Amino acid sequence: MPDTGAPFSPIGDKSLYHQVVDRIRIAIFRGDLKPGDQLPSEPELARQLAVSRSAVREAIRILESAGLVAVRRGHGGGTFVQERDVASLVPVFADILRLSLVEVSELTRTRVLLESVVIQEAGALLKPADVALLHKNVDEAEQFYKQGEVELRVAANLDFHMKLARVAASPVLELNVGAVLKLLSYYLEAIPPTAEMVEGTLAGHRQLIELMATGQVLEAVALNRQHIETVSRKLILCAEEDADKGLPARHLFDDGGIDEKAV
Repeated sequence: MPDTGAPFSPIGDKSLYHQVVDRIRIAIFRGDLKPGDQLPSEPELARQLAVSRSAVREAIRILESAGLVAVRRGHGGGTFVQERDVASLVPVFADILRLSLVEVSELTRTRVLLESVVIQEAGALLKPADVALLHKNVDEAEQFYKQGEVELRVAANLDFHMKLARVAASPVLELNVGAVLKLLSYYLEAIPPTAEMVEGTLAGHRQLIELMATGQVLEAVALNRQHIETVSRKLILCAEEDADKGLPARHLFDDGGIDEKAV
C-alpha cells in the first residue's frame, strides 16, 4: 500500500474497539503523538483504521477515562493527547498496590529502596531553592500540627518525600514513590499519632534537609531508613494492640484501617 502520510493504517479484518485503543496508545507511547497533539476526527480515524465510527467512539471514551486523551467540545474542540501528569497517575498505581494486599513489611522495604535512590539522586541535584522549598514544607507541617490539623499535617509530611522525589528529576521514581506514599496514607488514616512521633518526624525532616544540603548523602539515607522503619513499627504495634484487646481487625481495604493480613 502506498504511503499516504496518514498517521494510522488500516487494522484489517478485526475491527474491535480495543484494537483502536491499542493503536492510539502505542502511537502516544512511541512519541508519534505528543502531548497537545490533536487526533484526526472521528470519521477520519475510522477511515484510516478501516473500522466503524462506533469502534472509534468507544476507543476514545476508554482513552479519555484512562487520562491519555481529552475531548474538548464546541469551537476549536476535538480529541487531544493529554499532558503527561505523574500526579494523576499516582492514585491509579496506588490502588493497584492496594488491591494486591501489600504487607507493611513489603511497603517498608520498598520505601527504603526507593527513597534511598531518591536521596542519592536528589543530593547530587539539590539547589538552594530546593532546600528553601523543603524547609517551607516542614514549617507548614509544624503549623498544621500546632493548629490540630491532623489530615493537613499528614499530607504535608508525605509531600515532603514527594518533593524530594521531584528534585531527583525522575518521573519513574516520582510515580513509584507517590504510589507507595499514597498506600501508606491509607494505613496512617487509622493511626492516632503521638506527639512524640509527630515531633520526631518534623525534627527528622529538618535534619534530613541539613544532611543533604551539606553533602552528607549517605548519612541522610541512613536517617531516612531509620524514620521509615520507625513508622513501620508503629503500624505493626497498632495492629498487635488491637489483637491483644480482642478488637476486630481494622480493614485497610474496607474503611481505611489495617487489615490483619497486612502485618
